[in-house]
Amino acid sequence: MAGGPPRSGTVAAQKTNTSAIAKGEKMNFKAGQYVHHTKYGNGTIVERTEDRTTVDFDTAGVKKFVTSLAAFEIAEGEAPKRRRASSRRRPKVADIAPKAVPV
Repeated sequence: MAGGPPRSGTVAAQKTNTSAIAKGEKMNFKAGQYVHHTKYGNGTIVERTEDRTTVDFDTAGVKKFVTSLAAFEIAEGEAPKRRRASSRRRPKVADIAPKAVPV
């Protein structure tokens, strides 16, 4: 095998790319930014401190990472719109119970 940089798409190239990200030249991501993680996919940074980064992923839910070890890339596109929780109120028990009918 000849020396030189690994070819694009090979396992060696992928390891090289992720190790550069993982060793993390400082992550300059901010809360609200849309990012991509190799295992969990795309998500939005919810909170970021020196120690911890919390990300709400589109399919994997909310995950917390050690900031210095986290490996994210900027994701293309925009975060999907989240549906708000329904504001319907549950009916009261009195409304559900059958009313007494005089005989």
